[in-house]
Amino acid sequence: MKKKCTISTKVFCLAVTITVISTAVHGFIAYHEQHKEFINGVHEKLFAAAWALPSMLPVDAIHDKIKGPDSISPEEHLKYLTTLSKYTKKIKIAYLYTYIKFDDAFRVATTNATPTELKNGEETAFFTKYQKVPKEMQDAWKTQTIQYGEYGDEWGHFLSIFVPMQTKSGTPYIIGADVSLDFVSGKLAQALLFHTGIGLCFIFIILLLCWSVVHKYISPIGKLAAFTKELASTDFQLSEEKREELTFIKEQYTDEVGQLAEAFLEMQGKLTEYIHNLQETTAAKERIESELRIANSIQMSFLNKQFPPFPERHEFDLYAILVPAREVGGDLYDFCLLDEDHLLFYIGDVAGKGVPAALFMAVTMTLMHDTAKTDYTSVADPADILKKVNISLCRKNESLLFVTLTCFILNLKTGMLTYSNAGHNPPVVLRNDGSTEWMELPKGLVLGIMPEATFSSKTFQLHPGDKIVLETDGVTEAMSPEETLYSSERFIETISVQHGRTAEEISKAIMRSVTEHANGAPPSDDLTIMSLEYRGALL
Repeated sequence: MKKKCTISTKVFCLAVTITVISTAVHGFIAYHEQHKEFINGVHEKLFAAAWALPSMLPVDAIHDKIKGPDSISPEEHLKYLTTLSKYTKKIKIAYLYTYIKFDDAFRVATTNATPTELKNGEETAFFTKYQKVPKEMQDAWKTQTIQYGEYGDEWGHFLSIFVPMQTKSGTPYIIGADVSLDFVSGKLAQALLFHTGIGLCFIFIILLLCWSVVHKYISPIGKLAAFTKELASTDFQLSEEKREELTFIKEQYTDEVGQLAEAFLEMQGKLTEYIHNLQETTAAKERIESELRIANSIQMSFLNKQFPPFPERHEFDLYAILVPAREVGGDLYDFCLLDEDHLLFYIGDVAGKGVPAALFMAVTMTLMHDTAKTDYTSVADPADILKKVNISLCRKNESLLFVTLTCFILNLKTGMLTYSNAGHNPPVVLRNDGSTEWMELPKGLVLGIMPEATFSSKTFQLHPGDKIVLETDGVTEAMSPEETLYSSERFIETISVQHGRTAEEISKAIMRSVTEHANGAPPSDDLTIMSLEYRGALL
């Protein structure tokens, strides 16, 4: 039989665990920061010592005259050694010295001696060859940059700095300064012991506090737990006995425990009401979701989704994708053959999202289709189509919705593209040679705002193999989890590597690129892509 553990024991054990872990983590971080601060302090001390050396010795004169082992007399070397020894003893570092490179070997130019070396007469002589040259010194010499490092040699183990220098006449030398690693380790060990002691004291105090708090509050919490269990098993109906117990706790405790008991009493009275409201809300939500699914189906039925749309026509290739940000949206596109030689296609974006935008989208598509089919002549102008659609949209537009739209008519024989714009984004042209360019659109006000707005048309020559890619701002304004936009630059960059691909492949490649950029972030707007390739008239 599994042994039951009381809540007081669990809470206490949890408090112990959290306290120990948090104290250990805090101690580790504090020690790490102090370690880092101490090492940085040592580095600063070594740096200051290295830069102080030229102010204590005539370094230019010393290093410029070194030509061999007899360039500095023993007396002169002892003089420099004494000066540096006094300084290193004062600032408590192990060694301060300079080295020159002579016949591919580093040799002592100036140095100090430790008190022990001075006492035993073991001072390092001038021009002594450095036997175990540390890598950091070699790197400082080669790269002419300051190097820090830990190393061991015939004099001991040190934390050091190496500073490459030159005399005024150009003679190179190295200034080095050392602190004994034994000294560094001792200081760090003291810091570790200090933080460990502080942590243990903190743990002891916290455990005493936890024990007293646990015993004081466990009893009423146990009763509250029993009340919760009874609520779950009695359809949220509270017995009179439990109500009296909760009332007693509420009156006896004026802190959070009493507030919790009072909240439980209020909760029981409201739960039934909340459940009833939830049932009604859930039913209403399900109805709305069902209606939105139907609305999505109806909206999608407005769009041409069969590709290729005209299998018997080989003068062009066309493909489009529309992804609403919600169940329904305001983006739109359409295309149709006006006659044997002219293809009309357009793309648009209704301001806003959701049901209002979807309704306005349906009205716009209906007006575009009816206007194009009814008013079409061999010299039809997209600007005239936009003007008539705009007048119709402005009628009874009490919600002040509007739509941006670009309309094109392609002459399938000549490749001449006639187009007009109502505030929409410019498309990208991918030439047969692989170059890309933004198509310059005529200026035009969005549709649905001003019935007196006028529109103009422009022409653009497409050659066989040229492609035109249209989009709504749901593409360029697609947001990543880091809140960066997909951008127009990335849009045209994606298109620029699609040379030789079909309209369907280009549209799907852009969609994949946008999806990868979004990386799971919710769409900020409806997204539509339309690609068309002009292949030329049949012979």
